[in-house]
Amino acid sequence: MPAPASRLSDRISSITPSATMAVDAKAKAMKAAGEDVIGYGAGEPDFPTPDYIVDAAVAAAKDPRFHRYTPAAGLPDLRQAVAEKTTRDSSYEAESSQVLITNGGKQAVYAALASLVNPGDEVLLPAPFWTTYPEAIQLVSGRAVDVFAGPDQGFKVTVDQLESALTPRTKALIFVSPSNPTGAVYSPEETLEIGRWAAEKGLWVITDEIYEHLTYDDVPFTSIASLPELADQTVIVNGVAKTYAMTGWRVGWMVGPRTSSRARRTFSPTPPRTSPTSHRRPRWPPSPGPWTPSRRCAPPSTAAAGRWWRRSAPSPASSAPHPRERSTPMSTCAAPSAEASADQCRRHPPNWPSSSWSGRKWLWCPVKPSGPAATSASPTLSATKT
Repeated sequence: MPAPASRLSDRISSITPSATMAVDAKAKAMKAAGEDVIGYGAGEPDFPTPDYIVDAAVAAAKDPRFHRYTPAAGLPDLRQAVAEKTTRDSSYEAESSQVLITNGGKQAVYAALASLVNPGDEVLLPAPFWTTYPEAIQLVSGRAVDVFAGPDQGFKVTVDQLESALTPRTKALIFVSPSNPTGAVYSPEETLEIGRWAAEKGLWVITDEIYEHLTYDDVPFTSIASLPELADQTVIVNGVAKTYAMTGWRVGWMVGPRTSSRARRTFSPTPPRTSPTSHRRPRWPPSPGPWTPSRRCAPPSTAAAGRWWRRSAPSPASSAPHPRERSTPMSTCAAPSAEASADQCRRHPPNWPSSSWSGRKWLWCPVKPSGPAATSASPTLSATKT
C-alpha cells in the first residue's frame, strides 16, 4: 500500500513549534540535572497555586454536578463570575452571555482570531510579541504585520506607526498591555489614543489582558476595552494563569460583543454533542431502517433548535449507505405545524403529543413522498411512539 504523500496537513506543517516551551523545557532539564538556572521561557509565577484554590477544586471534583457535560460556553456560575470580574477590572460592561470559557488563554487567542479573521486578512501585531500570536494568525490563514517598537520607545508602538502599517486588508489589531515579553505598560492616554484610532478605522481589537495585575511601581493598567466607542469592536482575552499562579490549570476566557456570541460558541472546547456528520444534508431516497433521536426534545411549547437524529439500523448489504445518510437534522419541535427548511427533513407526527410528551422516545421511519414533487421534495417522516 503506498504511503500518503504527506502525513500532516500543510496548515499544521507550517506552524513553528513553541519557542517558549522549548526554552522552558531546556531550563527544567538543566534544573533537574542540578544546575542553578533562572528560566525566562514560560511566563509563570515561581510559587504554587494558593491552597484555598486547590481545596475548592478538590471539593468541586467530588461534586457529582460537575461530572457531566457542561454548557458549550462554560459553567453558568463561572461565566457570571468572569463577567463581573471583567466589568470591575476592565471597565467593560459585560454579561455572562458574552463570555466563553476556554482551555487556557492560548485557545482564547486562537478562537478570537478564528472568529474574526478571513484568509488573507491582515492583523497588526506590535513587536516584540509573544511567539504564539503570529502562529495563531497563520493558522487561520491570516497575515501578521509586525509593527516594531524598540527600547527607545519604551517598547510601545504609536498611532503613526500603526497608521503606516494599515492597508485595505487590515482586519484587526492585537493589543497587549502589560506586554509579553517586555512588560511595557501603555499609559491611559496612550491606550485610549490607540483605541480611538482603531474605532475610527473600523478595526477589531483583540486585547490580551492576562498580565493586567502584574505591574510595578504603581503603574496603572488601563483596558482598551473601556473606550465606549470601541465596545462593539473589542474581544478581551484573559485567564487565571498569571494572577492566580494557575498556569497548569488551563482555564481562560474571551469576552466580546453580543453579536459575536455565536462565533465564540463555535469554538467551544466542550465535547461535541452530535455525530460528526450531523450537519450534512440527507440524500433522497434514504436508506431503509428506523431513525431515532440522538437526544430528547423539549416540550412542544418550547423551541428546541438543534435537535439531531441518527439512523439506528444499517442499510442492507445490497444498498451501501451514502456518506451523507448517516445523520439527518431536525431543527425544531416547537409546534405541530412547524417544519424545518427545505434542506432538512419535515416532521409530521400523526397526533401531536401534549407537553407531557417531553422525554418520551419516538421512532421515525422515512416515507417517500408521492406526486409530481416527489423527485425534489425532502423526505416526510412518520412517527410511532415506543
